Amino acid sequence: MAIAPTLWYILGVWRTLLLLIVCMLWAPLRAQANGFDAFGAGARSQGMAGSVGATVSDYTAVYHNPASLVFGKPTLGIGVHAVYDHTTVVLMPRPSGYDPPGYISRLNKRSDTPEPGGAGSMITGVSFVPIPGRLAMGATVLMPLAGLSKISTSYADEREQFFSNQLSYTRLGERMSREAIGFGAAYRFQPWISMGLGIMVLPSVRTVNYVYTPNATKPENIDLNMKIDTGLNQSVVAGLRLQPSDELTVGLVFQDELQMGVTGYNEVQVRGTNDDKPIFQPISFVQQYQPPRATVSVAARTDGGTALNAEGSWLGWSRFTNDQGVSGGFEDVIEWRLGLETAVADESAFRMGVAWKPSPVPTQDGRTNYVDNARWVLSAGGGTGFELWGERFRVDAAFQFHGLVERTVHKRILNSDAYPECEAARGPLCDEFPDPGGSATESTRVRSRGLQTGNPGFPGYRHGGYIIGAGMDVQWQF
Repeated sequence: MAIAPTLWYILGVWRTLLLLIVCMLWAPLRAQANGFDAFGAGARSQGMAGSVGATVSDYTAVYHNPASLVFGKPTLGIGVHAVYDHTTVVLMPRPSGYDPPGYISRLNKRSDTPEPGGAGSMITGVSFVPIPGRLAMGATVLMPLAGLSKISTSYADEREQFFSNQLSYTRLGERMSREAIGFGAAYRFQPWISMGLGIMVLPSVRTVNYVYTPNATKPENIDLNMKIDTGLNQSVVAGLRLQPSDELTVGLVFQDELQMGVTGYNEVQVRGTNDDKPIFQPISFVQQYQPPRATVSVAARTDGGTALNAEGSWLGWSRFTNDQGVSGGFEDVIEWRLGLETAVADESAFRMGVAWKPSPVPTQDGRTNYVDNARWVLSAGGGTGFELWGERFRVDAAFQFHGLVERTVHKRILNSDAYPECEAARGPLCDEFPDPGGSATESTRVRSRGLQTGNPGFPGYRHGGYIIGAGMDVQWQF
């Protein structure tokens, strides 16, 4: 007869978990790259530079290693994370003689990219243990405070001169303050082995815009209908945790690539010109691209409560596509992390870590301007458990410093007749005013000679700086 209460408990847990997930996915918050990728999920991970794949046990295991959920206690937590971003892009002075026709009348003047400044986010999560020591489930969400599902696109080549006329960071900047939503479950087959599965999700949007311009001489006056459908893109996270002895733990994790997609088209009619045959303008954007990730984690413990965590992650950045869905020509990289956690008192711990994050972006001496730096990460933190109102709580805090390895880009100058027209996605600088055909006048021929480009990154630029992050979590172990 004891089976019935157990079943009701499991059903209640599932119902609560599903309700939380729905709230996470549909919460009407205006909150703003994935902070988990940049800093780690939760203050404990952040204090050890993200090196927790073999030792994590709370709801943040959904991201780091879902197989570890089964080693934790039922927990409900909330945390905050603040970032100060002191990264800049400084452009080299533009030489004379390279301006394409009409360059002086661009909407925005070519300018440096100022430091983004401060940003913040909130992390919430929950984990349940329906069958202690065997089955566990969890969910977590990172909600930036400046806009949920925020979409901001740019061009990485000369086309950006018609928009911001600046350069932007490819993996940092706004990417550090994007949402991350995930949930998973773990099962422990034997005392020494557990397996977990989870998913990370991002929104997908399809929009169809019907535009009618009743007066072609006043294009600012339009009639507009819209049809917008929203969905979800998913990425599977699979984890394995092996514990051959009390002193040694190994974690293995794989996560598939994930991105937010915006697709659709504009159907445009202009009265008196194309009433019978509207113009179709396709829409296809990729946002918040996260590459496939494979991680190996090893943790060694001592009897005194000290654990040394070493971790390496392969990131498949060669599959990266830019905002327009075009390959960026990036390279796969391996990141390294090392974290130390040691007990300093009952239920209290001190943590520190170091990480190396190489850049997947090759030398940008051609047409594209993907801005990215390799960076060193130094971190420190700590936490303690306590009892309040008869309940168990835990508070953790962390600090991180990301030092960017400064990088200087010089655009490659070719022979005057070697520049292609601006069609290919990558390659050398392209000529926006190519040599005309044989019917052109002599003055037109003179004006078209040599390279003419408004590329914001020409003739070069310098980028670097530092990033500071600080976080704090409070967890209730119910």
